[in-house]
Amino acid sequence: MKERIENSWPGIDFHKHVLLVFTLPARSKENVRLIMRKCIFDAGLIRSLGTLNLQFITETEAVSVYWINKLKKFNNMKAGETYLVVDCGRSTVNLTVRRLLAGGRIAETTECTGEFCGSTYVDDEFLKFLEVKAVKIHFRGKEDDFKTIEFDIEKKCPALIQYINGPERDQLKDDEWVIDLDFATVKSFFDPVINKIRRLMDFHLSKCPNCYVLFLGGVFSESRYLQQMIKEEFGDKVKISVPPNPDAAIMRGACEYGLDMSIIATMVLKWSYGVMVYNDWQGNDPISRMESNGRIKKFHLLACKGTEVDVGKEFSVTMVPIHADQSSVLFQFFYTSEDNARYCDEPHVMKLGDFKVNGLPTASSGLDRSVLISLRFASMESIVATVKSQYNGNVYQTAFSM
Repeated sequence: MKERIENSWPGIDFHKHVLLVFTLPARSKENVRLIMRKCIFDAGLIRSLGTLNLQFITETEAVSVYWINKLKKFNNMKAGETYLVVDCGRSTVNLTVRRLLAGGRIAETTECTGEFCGSTYVDDEFLKFLEVKAVKIHFRGKEDDFKTIEFDIEKKCPALIQYINGPERDQLKDDEWVIDLDFATVKSFFDPVINKIRRLMDFHLSKCPNCYVLFLGGVFSESRYLQQMIKEEFGDKVKISVPPNPDAAIMRGACEYGLDMSIIATMVLKWSYGVMVYNDWQGNDPISRMESNGRIKKFHLLACKGTEVDVGKEFSVTMVPIHADQSSVLFQFFYTSEDNARYCDEPHVMKLGDFKVNGLPTASSGLDRSVLISLRFASMESIVATVKSQYNGNVYQTAFSM
């Protein structure tokens, strides 16, 4: 793959000049990006794991970038106005409220939330009925133009016949293995899924009463019935906009983000982030956690989930060495789906990464050599960890993928 890409731009240093942008589901765990980055590195498409030539953006963020760039061309929105992005994918539907800033940049104002109610769950409703996929997109939800579908099991799904027994088999045999799917039956496949989407949208719009417009994106947004139900439910509350090809909005937005990554100015943290600290044991901690030196390892919160942060925002804590002659420290960073944690080995706490700093100054001042530990959210893709010696001003940095 690398050779084919490089040969398409003769004379250009692929690794230096080409920016790769990948889209991910909105609620991917942090380690998904790390795994993908490692795979792309192993494929030879990047020269180092930490290169900025590889960036990630979630599908919901990509839809947001696509729409805001489209609107900026027509001057339809003013700075300060908010809009709701609804990314209706195959497995999940994710929503987030964004705000347009001066200069055309985007701020995220609510944490991205969602539910497993994408287009494949329409299939699941049909599977409960017949163990086979339904046709999703072409159902418009209008009974007057609906023609009963004759589903021929013998032709379209012959393997199913062997599992049908008893009176049902006799009845289907008499009907020549044809099942009539009438309007009410097909509608019943859609309604449980669409009702979940409507509840999600109602919740977000209740938190954003002055929402200017609602944008749809993702493959399930192509469903005429879904569009109709959303317009009937929310059309009198907010403007609703659907692109001609909703699924393509994700890829177009990802490309536009690659051309101008500064367009996203703020983000709402999906996780809480912290660093392991090695403190003196206190009476409110289990004595079983106390180590032989009287200390205990704990989670120290740096940034809480749900917080809207500027890209480049730093969260810091001051720490001091444990030993007077200590010249190196291993800093361990973690993240959790909860607001906070007490200990780094709790089930919901996951490792973000390690940062070993060597060459810290030693001096006669002993333990009076504090360091400032910071996490900086540098972009939608990376978190930068910084260690600054407050004794001599030396700075050490590393980056983790979000």
